[in-house]
Amino acid sequence: MLKVPNIMMHIKYKLDKSVNHGIGLFADESLKTGQLVYTASPLLDVNITQKQFDSLSESEKKEIMWWGF
Repeated sequence: MLKVPNIMMHIKYKLDKSVNHGIGLFADESLKTGQLVYTASPLLDVNITQKQFDSLSESEKKEIMWWGF
């Protein structure tokens, strides 16, 4: 059975206007160097190789470049 962490975000955060994407997720507390901010979820986060990315259509690449990090 796949174990998923109960908490993905480990900091206080807020949604606010972003100059890059219209809306963004921002820290709502001071962060310390090395502080854990986010734990990836195998159900929601996807890792792809450069080869996989290169094989995508231009519209798929554009979506990943917009939403991915």
